[in-house]
Amino acid sequence: MEKDNNTNTSSEKTPFSSIIDKYDNFFFDCDGVLFHGRKPLKASFAVLNKLKELGKNLFFVTNSSRNTRASMEKNLVHGGFQPDKDKIFTSSYLSARYLKLKHPDVKKVYCSWRPSR
Repeated sequence: MEKDNNTNTSSEKTPFSSIIDKYDNFFFDCDGVLFHGRKPLKASFAVLNKLKELGKNLFFVTNSSRNTRASMEKNLVHGGFQPDKDKIFTSSYLSARYLKLKHPDVKKVYCSWRPSR
């Protein structure tokens, strides 16, 4: 969602200040952006905390089906950020929500996957 007014109250200006000022909502891919494998990328977590401090809405997405929303929340907390669990979206969670919404008659699903390395 685009914003019309300037809300970055920080006196620090960065190359990303115009983006931060323009938007209230930010989506972050978790794999490779916030984490390298299971290791949190510290600079990314500093950005998350700064955006939260500025009152921005942060959403987390991953196409990895091996993670649950609870495990993603735990990983984010381990990295130094307290997320809103309702703003964490995994591929398995979104797939289940889609089926429930678009195909309410489907009660059981068999999922096939390749084990992670």
